[in-house]
Amino acid sequence: MDIYSVILVATITQATLLVLALLTFKHSNKTANYLLSSLIVLFTYYALIKILCYTDKIFQYPYFIRTYQPIFVLACVVIYFYSKALITPDFKFSRKESLHLLPFGLYILVLMPFFFSDPATKFAYLSPKTITLSWVLELVFYNVAFFFYFGLSYRTVHRHQRHIRDVFSNLEKVKLDWLRNLLLMFGVVWVTALLRFLTSFTSVGYEIKLLTPLLLCLTIYLIGWYALRQPEIFKDLQGEIVRRNDQDTVTTAPGETQPSAQPTRFEQRPKYEYSSLNSQDIEGYKEKLLTLLERDRPYTHNDLKVQDLADHLGIPSYQLSQIINTELRRNFYDLINSYRIEEAKRLLTDPANQDLTILAIAYDVGFNSKSAFNTAFRKYAEMTPSQFRESRSAVAH
Repeated sequence: MDIYSVILVATITQATLLVLALLTFKHSNKTANYLLSSLIVLFTYYALIKILCYTDKIFQYPYFIRTYQPIFVLACVVIYFYSKALITPDFKFSRKESLHLLPFGLYILVLMPFFFSDPATKFAYLSPKTITLSWVLELVFYNVAFFFYFGLSYRTVHRHQRHIRDVFSNLEKVKLDWLRNLLLMFGVVWVTALLRFLTSFTSVGYEIKLLTPLLLCLTIYLIGWYALRQPEIFKDLQGEIVRRNDQDTVTTAPGETQPSAQPTRFEQRPKYEYSSLNSQDIEGYKEKLLTLLERDRPYTHNDLKVQDLADHLGIPSYQLSQIINTELRRNFYDLINSYRIEEAKRLLTDPANQDLTILAIAYDVGFNSKSAFNTAFRKYAEMTPSQFRESRSAVAH
């Protein structure tokens, strides 16, 4: 058994275990997990056929030649669907969503004559090619499909990253850095495949023929690594919270109609143009919020969410987000972490806490990890917690 056979067997085994795990996760976002399972299967099939096409084994299975090409287009669409499903717990396929499958279906139809051709025609496709109109059109089609769906997926993730800062005070379990990394990895795979595609009509670049399928195999292992390192990212831990906040972020509360006039006119962001709050309400709730933060120090709870403070104040979370965004000029995440850092500074300069470790102080003020604490501290204090403690200690002496 050669090295490529070993890689394929290992990848297929890994993919099978991942798919089984995703399909059997309890309390999971099932739609997202189904889509990720489909993506893993597509990646595995693509890698398998590409490796076969670059070895002598393909002559035993000529009907597989070029079947990987539509798979790439379908994978682009599935990645976009997966990005949407992961951040939208109620995501369902609609007629509008199904239109995204049209390019894949049309491409299948275009390739049908080749798929039904004789083996000799299929084997001829594996030979070095000349530049033709169909070759150029395929190249354009691939690029349009990739950049369009890569852009949609990345924009979806970026919007989510902004959205969760209005909801959560700690982001470790809800941010999608791993999905962004998956998208970037897919981009690397595509650039590699494009280089190979551009040189497929000559012998130049033949040495990188197996790099694309090997990178896809690596991507599958990357997904498996994340599954072991952060199993919560495949579960619906944030679903109910995000769902409720999404319902609240409408600018008019349930049962209300857009008012024809506000008691007091004041400048609003377009997002809050039809808010039912007037300037007096906003000022009153802002003072109550600041008093609550100073008096009760709720920011020391590491799982604090905007809904928790809204419940304390007796207002919907979308109205509290409006007050934080427009009056305090920041999002919920930055507001809470600024208070946490100020509390950390107090603890770090208190002689009674000299025996406390940096990690203990991080937990005491509401952070979930030392890395998150260090990142936030550098942002607000422009130095690390250790440097801050040392500088204050030097001043005291």
